[in-house]
Amino acid sequence: MAKRKTRTIVLCLIILVGLVLLWRGIWEMSERFFGPEISILIGAILLAIVGIVSREFLFEHI
Repeated sequence: MAKRKTRTIVLCLIILVGLVLLWRGIWEMSERFFGPEISILIGAILLAIVGIVSREFLFEHI
């Protein structure tokens, strides 16, 4: 049981690091092409989508 919980925590940390890196890259690209205002809007939409999608996955495995 403890081994499974540790594995789940490590998996969640890997997912979070991947999301942060992806977020950072998308943020910089969108700011370069669209400007800061549109970049903020795109970022908020992406964050909402990631939250909705990952919520079910994370709560099932924690």
